[in-house]
Parts: sequence; C-alpha cells; structure tokens
Amino acid sequence: MTDAGGLPLPMWAGGSPDREDASALAVDADDRLGRGDVDGAVASLREAWTLVEDDPGSAGTAAACLRVLLHLGNVDRAVDLLLPRLGWAGEVAEPWERMWFCATAAHVLEQAGSSGLAPATVGGRAAAEVAADLARTAGALASSFDAHDGSAGAARALAAAHDPALVGSEPTLPPTRLPSTPPPRPDPADAVPATTPVVDRAAALREAIASSQGDLEAHTGAWLRDRDALLPVASTDEWVAVSLLDRVSAQAAGDPRRHRELLTSALEAARAAGDLAGEVRSAGELAVLDVVVATRPEAATEARARARACAERLESNGKDAEAAGLWRRLAWFGGAGDAAGDIGRAAAAYGRAGLDEPRLLCLVEGAAAVAPTDPVTASGILDDLEPHTDGRPELAATVLDVRARLARAAGDLDAAQTHLRRALRIRGVPDRVRLAALLALSDVLVEQGAWDELEGPAADLVAAATRDHDPVLLAYGQRFLGLAYVETGRPAEAAELLEAALPVLREHGPGLVGPVAWALGNALATLGRWERATGAFSAAAEAFDADGRLLEAAHAHWRAAATAWESDDAVAAAGHFDVAATRAHDCGAVALHVDALRSRAALRAEGGDVDGGLRALDDAVASGERLAARLGSVPDEAFDPEVLEPDVLRQGAHLLADGGRVDEAVARLGRARALVGGDLEIVLRAEAAMVLADADRLDEVEPDLRAVVAELHAAGLADPRAEAAGVLARALDRAGRTVEAEEAWARWGPDA
Repeated sequence: MTDAGGLPLPMWAGGSPDREDASALAVDADDRLGRGDVDGAVASLREAWTLVEDDPGSAGTAAACLRVLLHLGNVDRAVDLLLPRLGWAGEVAEPWERMWFCATAAHVLEQAGSSGLAPATVGGRAAAEVAADLARTAGALASSFDAHDGSAGAARALAAAHDPALVGSEPTLPPTRLPSTPPPRPDPADAVPATTPVVDRAAALREAIASSQGDLEAHTGAWLRDRDALLPVASTDEWVAVSLLDRVSAQAAGDPRRHRELLTSALEAARAAGDLAGEVRSAGELAVLDVVVATRPEAATEARARARACAERLESNGKDAEAAGLWRRLAWFGGAGDAAGDIGRAAAAYGRAGLDEPRLLCLVEGAAAVAPTDPVTASGILDDLEPHTDGRPELAATVLDVRARLARAAGDLDAAQTHLRRALRIRGVPDRVRLAALLALSDVLVEQGAWDELEGPAADLVAAATRDHDPVLLAYGQRFLGLAYVETGRPAEAAELLEAALPVLREHGPGLVGPVAWALGNALATLGRWERATGAFSAAAEAFDADGRLLEAAHAHWRAAATAWESDDAVAAAGHFDVAATRAHDCGAVALHVDALRSRAALRAEGGDVDGGLRALDDAVASGERLAARLGSVPDEAFDPEVLEPDVLRQGAHLLADGGRVDEAVARLGRARALVGGDLEIVLRAEAAMVLADADRLDEVEPDLRAVVAELHAAGLADPRAEAAGVLARALDRAGRTVEAEEAWARWGPDA
C-alpha cells in the first residue's frame, strides 16, 4: 500500500508463530493462573487467542483458552468468543481436538445458562439442547478413546477440566455485559417489615425527606411490595399516609404508566382524606409528568403553568414544605421553565418550613443552575454554603461537584480534578452522588489526556455497574476504561470493552457513538484487524455525519478508507476517500481535503491506472489552493503548496516505480530533490537509488547506493539508512553475492 507519505520498504527478514506456540501459551496461561499470576495468565491467554481465533484446526487450544476465561470468572467473555465458533464442532477432523472443543463448548453454554449469560437459542435451537448435544458428542469420543486404551483416562480428564467448582465466582477481567437476571443482593425494602402500618411508613418516609436522605429506596420499595396487601384503609390518617406513599413511590415505579397510576391514586387518596395540601401537591406532580411526556410545545407550556399554579397555591395556603418539593420538581423536570428561579423558590419555601437540609441542597442546585450564565454569583453561593458542609456529606460533595463544573467551564481542568477527587474522598456520600462524581472525573481526565490516571475511576464505574446490574453505567465505564487502554498500549483489552459498549450507547448515549467507534477503530487498527477496524471507523463516520460534525466525519472516513485499503478492499477504500475529501472540503479542512485526494489518487494508480492516478495526484494540491483561496485564510492548518510540491513529486515517483516505470520515477525524484536540501535531499537521493536497485539495475547504481547509505548513517537518519541497507542487501543477494549482502546488512542495518 502507498499512502500520502510515500512507500515504506520491507525489512530484510521476519517470521511468524505457529499452532505449537498457541498451545504452549494456553498451557502457560492456565499454569500462571494456578500460581496466582493473573496478569501473566491474561497476557498469555490474549497472545494464544490471537493465534487460534480464526483457525478451526486449533479448536483444542481455543477450548483451553475458553476454560481459562471460565477460571477467571469471565463467563461473559467465554460465551461471546464461543458462539461465533460453535460451527467448529462439526469441522474439526482430529477426534481428540473435537472431543475437547465439544466438551468445553458444552461447559461454557451450561455455565452461561446458569448465570443468565446464555442466549435463549443457538442456531434456532434451545441453548440447553445444543449444550447437551455437544456433551454427548464429547462423551462418545471419550468413551471411544478409553475403550481403545482400556482405561477411563479421557473421561476423567474431561471431568477434571470441566469441574464447575473451577469457574470463578466473580469476573476478574472487566465484564463485557451483565447477566440477564441480576445476582441476588440484599433488598433495602427488607428493612421495613411487611406488617408495618401505613401511618408509620408515611412518618418514616416524611422524616427521610425532611433530612434530605436522598436514598428513599427502602421506604418506596417496601410500599410497592406491600401496597396491595395493605389497601384499602379506613381512617383519614391512613388515607393521608397512602397519598404520601403513593406520590413519592411513583417516582420509583419505573414504568411511566405505573407512575401516572400511582400519582392518580395519591390524588384520590388525598381527596378521600380531605387533605387539600396532598391533593394540590399530587395534582402538581401529575402536571409535571405531563410536561415530561408532552410531544407538543403548547402542551408542555400548559402543563407547566398548571404545575406552577399548584405550587403557588400551596405557598398561599402556608404549605411551604409541599410547595418547596413541587418547585424543586419543576426545576428538575420543568423543561423550558426558569430552573434557577424555581429552585430559588424551593429554597425559600424550605426555609420558611424550617427544613434546613433540603434548603441547603436547593441552594447548591441553584448555584449549578446559574453557573452557565453567571459563574460569579454561583461561586458566591458556594462560598456562603461552605461553613454549612461539616457533617453533611451529600451537601459537601455536591458543593465540590458544582465547583468542579465552574472550574471546568473556566478551562481550569486541574482545579476541576482536585474538587472531584475531594468529593470522592468524603465518607457517607450516597451512591448516586459518588457515581456522578466518578463520571465527571472520568470526563475531566479524558479532556486532560491523563490516560494513566483514568483507569482507576473507570474501573470503579465498571465495578459499580456490575454490583448494581446497570448495563448503561457499565457501557459508560467500558467507554472510559477502553479509552484508557487504547492510549496506554493495551489495544486488545480496549477493543473488547469498546465493542461491548457500542450497542448500549447507540440506544442510551448516541452522542458518544462516534468517539467510541473511533477509539475502537484505533484499537483494532493497532492489532491489524483491518476489516473490523474499517467497520468501526465507518460507524464513527456515520455517527459524526448524523450529528453534523463534518470535520470528525471527514477524519473517520479517511481512517475507514485507509484500513479498507489495508484489507485489500479497494472499492470501500475509494468510497471512503471520496467522502472524506468532500466532508473536508465542506468544513474547510484544506490539508485533510488534499490528503484524501492524494490517497485516492494513489489507490487509483495502484489499481492499474497509473497515468490517471498521477493526474489526480498533481491536481490534489491545486484543489487545495482553490479551497484555501475561497476561504481567504487557513489559520489552523499547515497548507503550503510550495512545501507540499516535493512530497507530491516523491509520492508520484513511488507510484511510477510500483507500475514498473523506473526511469520516470527516478526523474520525478530528481525534480523533488531540486526543490529541497538538507536531510530530505539525502533521503530522496537514496530513494532514487533504491528504485533502480529494486529494478535489478544494481550495476549502474551500486556505488551511489553505497555512498548514500553512508551519508544517511553520518546524518543520523537510522530508519532510512536501514531501509536502504535492506534494498542493497536484497539486490546483492539476487545477484548471487550473498556474503556481500550479509555484510551490507550487518554494517548498515537497524543494529548498526
């Protein structure tokens, strides 16, 4: 492949591992894991898998890799790797390999089924049936081996290797996905006995709200669990209690339809009790819900007006606590309303009601609301709140969170990071506040490019998502951890996580699809997985295009083209280069526009149309000049036609050389040399000599090539010197001068 920067020449020697290497690595992974060397085991596992993942003939080694994943507790990864390769069970000719693959495949499916990670069907059949068939096949083969040997060795070996007790109870590697059913964990609602009277439940809930203990899950969960058994009630106090319990629990119902049902029930219970404040508050909450679900602006406006009228009515009746709660809900969910004004009214009402904890939290939320437009006022509010944070962990953490937002908006990322790390060190902070700080810190670290520091908070997010069985949070954690791995030289691990995150982010974080797919493409390209990298960059380009981010789309199309070219898909490469050139033109990215045109020209020449490719190559700079003239200036890009001219001549020379037009290539390199000096002139002189030597014209160029290799060495240009030495050595070897070839390589090669 020839790109815009010229043609890299091959090294003098090379080699590749074989199936025996993969098998040894798989054994090493299992051995290291048994000795507690998890990092070493994972490294050997990854290396082994890259050698066998596309080779049915290595099915036994692939099975060994899957068993190591099970021992690591990563059933998720084992089943994900197995499913695309289940067909190997019928392709493996060697009986011993087939026995082990079938046995391990059955074991993986069984473990996945018991942990909620198996698909319901595999190839149109129930996964359990497929597992049973595989187990029968493995058992029959083991019986055949044992009958032949007069022993039970094969059966015992299979049983020992597939002992369920060897499967790790928790994933060691970050999970790629979560089980379909959450693992058993304590239910906060268990703290409330089912026999607790409704009046006592309401009193406890009211106390939690007043003290701003934001995690009301125990109270609302217990009410939703026991509600049907406790209704209907008889007394007025009980109906008042039911109204409160239904109204607050509605927010935890999860289902919008159920949310409305509970709010309606709260309204009816308040009416039954003659509780005017409860009735008005419930009506206000229904109005807020109408704002959230409105599909027309006028409907949202009307619903918002109803909610505000309810809040004002509660204030006029002296029901400040209820009014404050409704104003706060309006600030959060009122859409186009005055969030800062609403949260301010909530704080004032809480103050009149003597509820200091929620008042202080509302003041913090007010600071957050005004921060984008008035950071000075927001900072002043936070300063006033600082003395009140002692002994109030949620308040203290929230103040620091808003300070971090202010610092970030001002471009002071170091201060933002400091505030967030302080917030995370506070004990007793509710999980939702801690997770928000972790997400914000991860974003800041990405902006800073602090990749080594990103791994810690990203891993914490993955752990929290696993604990809480939250697939969306898991995808965000995978995104951050994957980015950290991409940038710290761990592309295989990055690709696993980013690939797993993408489907979830398409639904729950569409704005992140482009950046995540871009990072995935980088990871896959580093691994040489060209076709998959092209798919990732194409997905990134599509997402950037949809978001109107033309510059990012242009870059993504260029990378998709480059990786498609690497995989010999010239049609896809040409299409992406064309789109990249167009997108770059549309957003005024002159250098990228020219680069895409040059690459497209090189692709055309490589396809056989050398003259057409050369014309397109020479026209690329002219197209850039026209675009720059239309723009008037190109402040952000290094586009200088005079600087580009020798590079374009050089690139065209290599296209000519690839097409067998050696003399024209040398002449074009001569034209490029005439425009430059210094080190580049030496390199171009070397390339002209290499073109002739590669064409077996060593007799006319050998003195010049030897001389220029020495000049490259004297100039400290190690890489070009090694390339030239390789060309010289190969040319000498082809001429039957093997000893001289070895001497040249030893003297001028990469170790010289």
